Amino acid sequence: MEEFQRGIQTRIKLYHLISALSFLVIVIPTTLNRQIWGEDDFTHGVQIGVFIGLQLILLLKSKKLRASIKNTQTLKHLYIEMNDERKKMIDAKSESMSFTIMAGSIAIATIVSGFYNHTIFITLIVTLCFILFLKAVLKYLYSKKY
Repeated sequence: MEEFQRGIQTRIKLYHLISALSFLVIVIPTTLNRQIWGEDDFTHGVQIGVFIGLQLILLLKSKKLRASIKNTQTLKHLYIEMNDERKKMIDAKSESMSFTIMAGSIAIATIVSGFYNHTIFITLIVTLCFILFLKAVLKYLYSKKY
């Protein structure tokens, strides 16, 4: 259980690191020079909204993990929740299916956008290639691991 607790503490530190990096990447450049990220209010609003959403998610997750470290019963419950084989299988199946649907949808959107806007077409091709590359790398890594 101590090893699990150290893993939880590492995860909390990772959440704090992501929070700090997102602050550096999003808030500081936006306040110093709005032209870096775009001049229109919509782009700026989406950036700040995503930043706030990310910060809230990280705050809630780290709060939950810190509370579980302080209480042994909660820590045991979290251990069972994180190591539940049924939940892992459901997550793996749903993620696999959602990836297939997402890649197919982006492929169709790429074809359709080619008739209307070249910039969107190139953006979707790059996105699709990145997603497929990421899937191939993860498949290779997990095939070596298991």
